[in-house]
Amino acid sequence: MCKNRAEELVTFIQQEAGTLVRSVAYFDEDKRELLYVRGDIEDLYSKNEIQTVFNDLSFDSLGKEHTEQMYVHGELNCIVRHFAEAIELHFPHGEKSGTAIALDPNAIKDLGSIIQCFLSELSEDHSSSV
Repeated sequence: MCKNRAEELVTFIQQEAGTLVRSVAYFDEDKRELLYVRGDIEDLYSKNEIQTVFNDLSFDSLGKEHTEQMYVHGELNCIVRHFAEAIELHFPHGEKSGTAIALDPNAIKDLGSIIQCFLSELSEDHSSSV
């Protein structure tokens, strides 16, 4: 993902989810990048903890194909983790890349439409980078 596209993605997510956005991250084989972190979230994680989260996201993406074969639901679009203080949306793009978006928990009331909206935007990005 090029820097301009990453900035556009963050702007789009903020327009759609507003102040509910906690963070946006992107990773592929070559890089791991926090594209956005809200001010009150920034100090909650050390650099090592951030790398651990990226490792976990990488494992999710690595298992994408296996998960799709295991379930007869079609393509795996998004992995959702709902915590007491956050909702994590992980959009695996392939076996070695993905985008993760963290939202405040009160975003759950509109979770389905938010996922579809982000998925549509990410699909545009993924197809334009091939």
